[in-house]
Amino acid sequence: FKQGVPGVFLYLKEYERRLRWMAETNTLDLSNLGIKATTLPVEVTNNLQLTSLDLSQNEFSAVSPSISYMAALTTLDVSLCPKLKDLPCELGVMKQLVKINC
Repeated sequence: FKQGVPGVFLYLKEYERRLRWMAETNTLDLSNLGIKATTLPVEVTNNLQLTSLDLSQNEFSAVSPSISYMAALTTLDVSLCPKLKDLPCELGVMKQLVKINC
């Protein structure tokens, strides 16, 4: 981190940059951001066009069932998440989801 700039500020700045990229590409890479929360922001779950979501290398222990609202999602990456214990059963009803990296 740059001297004098809190880590939280840099995290939020990077998060906002990645959200802008999502709007252009229908993919979202939130990997290696140190995310601990199990709920996804509404900007993510309400995106009905998102096809690929990378949550790898984070610190959450569960994936929120709200991920099932993302009807176009085809790929979910939750690899290298050491605290992740299980995935929500709601993933089973996602017809487009064909690839899960654990």
